[in-house]
Amino acid sequence: MCPPCAIRPRSAPPGLTGATPGSTLPGDAPEPIRAAPPANAPLASGRTAGARPRALARAPARTMTTRLVLAAFLLGVAAACAVGAASLAQVLGPGRGALAWALLWPAASAALLALAYVAGDGRWLGKRPDGARAAWAWLPWGPYLAFTWAVWQVARRGREAACDEVAPGLWVGRRPGAGELPPGVEHVLDLTAELPASRAARALPGYRCLPTLDATAPDPAAVEEAARARAGGPGATGGVLVHCAQGHGRSATVAGALLLARGLARDPDEA
Repeated sequence: MCPPCAIRPRSAPPGLTGATPGSTLPGDAPEPIRAAPPANAPLASGRTAGARPRALARAPARTMTTRLVLAAFLLGVAAACAVGAASLAQVLGPGRGALAWALLWPAASAALLALAYVAGDGRWLGKRPDGARAAWAWLPWGPYLAFTWAVWQVARRGREAACDEVAPGLWVGRRPGAGELPPGVEHVLDLTAELPASRAARALPGYRCLPTLDATAPDPAAVEEAARARAGGPGATGGVLVHCAQGHGRSATVAGALLLARGLARDPDEA
């Protein structure tokens, strides 16, 4: 479930390795042409500290409709599972019909997930700030968590690379598995709510978790705060990986906004 407006880039946009004009916001004075930052430039360099990326500033309004549509879909899934459980129990009869009521677990999970989308809060899924998943999360979300884990396992066995470098020192991709962290990356901005962080990512000093529901965008203020933290504070070194579950929606949206904020893209289409 990834928004069609945010497609993961396959390579660096033109002009990222040489001199590029800085992007400006309404009311800003034009910026002079400057060279792209080196690979170890901090994530919050450029304009991030002074202006909120416009792409993220518009995201809450854009994703509200998506969240409500997904909530309605999930309620439909919950209703279908409940009806299926009742029908199967009747077909199997009193002796074996009790097994059919196991379908009520995914029904309840889908209904609760619909409420999480209405609230727009990925923390409902039980992912802790350190990237680990709380043990209690399996009770309400077990069917959904198992489904997303299976989808991720299938994706990592595909032909698509785990991540791509879209600017010097800035990588975008899916949740990295064992041995899939790009070389030189010391900072990770994890946008997944449904998958736990890998041990390699959690061990990095610059790991930062912003649990965000699939097909939605993170809170702009939270992204700014994360950019000013260790993952992008003054004097930070090393590359930065921004990832979600599959690398096509949440991570691409945030990375595009960061490219605009750092003056490495002139407009959202280029980002």
